Amino acid sequence: MNTLNILIVEDEVIIANDIKDMLEEMGHTVLDICISGKEAYTALNSHKIDLILLDINLKGEINGIDIAESINEKYKTPFIFLTSHSDDATVKEAISKNPDGYVVKPFEKADLFTAISLCMHKKGNDQSNHNVITEKDHFFIKDGTTYVKLPYENIRFLRSSGNYVDVHCCEGKHTVRSTIKDLKENLPENKFIQIHKSIIINSHFLDSFNSNSAFIGKEELSIGRAYKDNLKNLLG
Repeated sequence: MNTLNILIVEDEVIIANDIKDMLEEMGHTVLDICISGKEAYTALNSHKIDLILLDINLKGEINGIDIAESINEKYKTPFIFLTSHSDDATVKEAISKNPDGYVVKPFEKADLFTAISLCMHKKGNDQSNHNVITEKDHFFIKDGTTYVKLPYENIRFLRSSGNYVDVHCCEGKHTVRSTIKDLKENLPENKFIQIHKSIIINSHFLDSFNSNSAFIGKEELSIGRAYKDNLKNLLG
């Protein structure tokens, strides 16, 4: 499983810290722990989040169900409900919000690992269809809530970070929730070169390179050991 940037929304601090420890043992990054709905909204607007672990029964005016509705309407981020209640009414209400998982407290690390793995596997299979629309000489990528048209000829390079890819174009940068592997499948092979496990460049914008780095404008991009021959093979 890839390293994920995870937000914990849980008002019981001891439980939240236990979850944080479990996630970090799995290799994930915990961006924040929110103990109220207000804190959760602030975090949602401040971080690039891969997954939210969301307690249903938050204390205060904003509960987990309210936050789930906002996630579905605005943020479109995968979320897993956490709850100590497994009665029919709670389960039905949770299911109506289309969570990507449901974990009943108390739970072990293995339970959390399984829920996260199933969630991200499903999202991984779906994300390309949802976030990238491919055409002959361009694609539309979903940057936030907007689909942006990116002609291949204007893309300077792509660089991935976790489950996101930054697409650097002549006119600026756009971020899409996808993998660099999925995006590479749509790019013209005669123009785009993978030089690192997380970097693909457009050879048209390549200014110079050496054994360790490729240079596009002011950007110095690392060349991975396994990709050193790619530049030579295409340009030679």
